[in-house]
Amino acid sequence: MKFLLEEKDRDKQILLEFEGGTAETKIYVNGSMVKYQRYTYNSFVIDITDIVNFGAIPNIIAVFGDAGGWEGWWYEGAGIYRNVWLYKKEAVHVAHNGIFVKPVKQNENVWNTEITIEIENTFLQEQEAEVWVQLFSPEKTCIAEQNLRIQAEGMAMREVKVNLPVECPQLWDIEEAVCYEAKVTVRQSGGGEDFAIVPYGYRSIRMDADTGFWLNGRNIKLKGTCNHHDHTGVGAAVPYTVKEYRVRKLLELGVNAYRCAHNPDPEITVPE
Repeated sequence: MKFLLEEKDRDKQILLEFEGGTAETKIYVNGSMVKYQRYTYNSFVIDITDIVNFGAIPNIIAVFGDAGGWEGWWYEGAGIYRNVWLYKKEAVHVAHNGIFVKPVKQNENVWNTEITIEIENTFLQEQEAEVWVQLFSPEKTCIAEQNLRIQAEGMAMREVKVNLPVECPQLWDIEEAVCYEAKVTVRQSGGGEDFAIVPYGYRSIRMDADTGFWLNGRNIKLKGTCNHHDHTGVGAAVPYTVKEYRVRKLLELGVNAYRCAHNPDPEITVPE
């Protein structure tokens, strides 16, 4: 694959993400091997900031996949079978997969939304930055927000914690998977903005040795299936529409739990 990066991207972090590839995968960028991945199912991210070209000089990515080996007794597929993404992030940014949201019920009306954010500065200079955290309802209305200023040391990662109370949220449930969104925006004092959005839900769960699983105060019997990452007729490179079709069919059968075996798939929605 060949692509160009603009001169204005020179001060950004450049990441390359592979959501999946089998079986032994070697990734080359501009003639240098930057990753040797031996496991089929996990996604992986490569920081290629120091090896890419900017301006008129093209970048070349070459992928060698050796599917001669095997890990399981089932059909595993071969080659790149999931999405590949190129990320361009400002010098100070939300670290890749760096947001963790934990809703905690305080009483019948109020939930605390505990948010842990990893802020990364991948360049040498210390930067002052503004971190803006917003919570959005299922209707995309902002229901809570907080701003704070931080110092981001050069070539370092720091953790930021925010707690936003929310009154009477709609609960995530099996019959209706109500999803909220947490959006974190990082603005550098010298210009430049990065953001990341994470879907989450409000729900309480507990396990009881005698009665089993409880969701939002209701005792629920789990009726689940174990699902591998392939599908009849398409192999391992499963389109999102087929994944959605499978889940809808399982729901029609009365399934309320889904185990993705040892094939974690990071794809949640089809990007616009």
